[in-house]
Parts: sequence; structure tokens; C-alpha cells
Amino acid sequence: MKTLIVLCTMFIWVIGAFGQSPQSFRYQCIVRDGNGDLVVNQPVSFQISLISGSVTGAVMYVETHDVTTNPFGLASLSIGEGTLVSGSFAGIN
Repeated sequence: MKTLIVLCTMFIWVIGAFGQSPQSFRYQCIVRDGNGDLVVNQPVSFQISLISGSVTGAVMYVETHDVTTNPFGLASLSIGEGTLVSGSFAGIN
């Protein structure tokens, strides 16, 4: 599960680096368990961190999301509309 969260965070960072709307942006991912099986119709939690410059850069924004996957294991998030942990979404360059 940690690997999945790290991969999702890295993809979100890449998406955020190349284009984002001022208020929020959509992100979708397929959730799998440690055996590679789809996690269907289950609640899952994500912590999203937007990092400046590189993977080891300063954390600019952190939020959490609690969502439920669909019958295909798909989780949909709106980055910028989660529960704020730290930072300011409006302050991201």
C-alpha cells in the first residue's frame, strides 16, 4: 500500500508540474493491494503532497482524501479540494 501511495504521489507531482487549474485538478488511479488484486468498492485513504522542484524538494502543500473505489478499483480525487494538512493550494506556482 505504501508503494501505491508513493507512486500516486509521484504521478500527482508530475501532473502538477505541467498543468493545473487555479482551484483544483482531477486525479484518478487504479488501486491494487499487495498481491496485485484490485481493491473494489472499498474505502481508501490518500495523502497528497505537492513538492517543489524534485522528489527531495520542499513540500509546498499536503492534503488527505478518503474515497471509495468503484467496481473496477478506480479512485477519483480532486486535488485542491481534500482535507488540508499544510500549505496553501493558491500559493503553488
